[in-house]
Formats: sequence, C-alpha cells, structure tokens
Amino acid sequence: MNVTTIKVDEVGMVRDALFESGLLTDATTMVDVGAHKGTSFSSFVRSGWDVWAFEPSTVMYDGLIERFGHWPNLQIFPVAISDAIADDVSFYTSDQSTGISSLLDFHPSHELSETVATRRLDALPLDHLDFLKIDTEGYDRNVFRSCGSLVPRVIVTEFEDSKTLELGYSAGDYAEELVEAGYR
Repeated sequence: MNVTTIKVDEVGMVRDALFESGLLTDATTMVDVGAHKGTSFSSFVRSGWDVWAFEPSTVMYDGLIERFGHWPNLQIFPVAISDAIADDVSFYTSDQSTGISSLLDFHPSHELSETVATRRLDALPLDHLDFLKIDTEGYDRNVFRSCGSLVPRVIVTEFEDSKTLELGYSAGDYAEELVEAGYR
C-alpha cells in the first residue's frame, strides 16, 4: 500500500492571503501562542509586523531568543497562555518530537520536564490583534478564551479530539464556539 502524506501549511496560507491579497492592508500585529521554533512568526517579523510570541519550553524559548532576539518588533515570553493564571503548571515534553510539548500529558513518550507559568492574552497591552496563531496541543480553546475583549481578526488554531477530549471538549465544541464568536 502506498501512503501519500500531504503537508498543509495553514499559517503560510494565511500569510500569503494577508501579504498578497491586501485583505488586511492595515494589519500589523500577530500573536503566536506555541511559537516552538519561530517558523510561523518569522516572515511576519521580517515584514515589520509587531509580533508577540509565547513558548513555555525553556529549551525552545532559549532557541527563539538566540535566533530572533535581536528583532525590535518581536516580544518573546517564556510562558504558556491559558484562560487561567497560574505559576506552577506541569509541562510535558517528548524525546520523540519537540512539536508535541504540552500542558497535557497525552502521549506515551511524554515526561514531566518543568513547571511553567500561564497567563492570559487579554493582559497584553494591545488595542487590536490582526492574526492569532494557536498551537498548544489541546489547550487551544483555553487560549482563545483568554482573549477576553481582544478580538483577533484572523485565527489559525488546531482541532484534535485525541487531545481535547481529555480536557472536556471536542473539536466540534470548539468549532461551534468559534462560529458563535463570528469566525468562519
């Protein structure tokens, strides 16, 4: 059996729409929650956008500072974003993939690696948010709920029941919440 893997770059699609189509010609602010290696925000930073990046993994955060810390229009924070503020939340990493680090212990390879702080997006000193990217391995709805009155114009977020059901919601529940908030 031949298996073909198709990789879709959702953030790249949004970037292209924003940069090339003129949909948001006055757009200037991006928030990247779960910044990982900086792949999603890097072209926005280079294009002059103000970017706020959040990465709770100490190892990944240190790498972001090393690679991108010199950009004056980029703020990088070593915290997780959620709808609750806390200072000592368990954070799990995997020796199989840095891309599945999470506040949720959902993978057999996960090990507790550190404790992290969680903060809310509505605490940011922003009067608008043009693009919000959320990749938090299950906590995406919690991040969305932390926006409060800060309403992102465009959102890229994950839907995956294998992670979210453990947190008490399905991808469909989250999708309904986004639709009720006016997103398509």
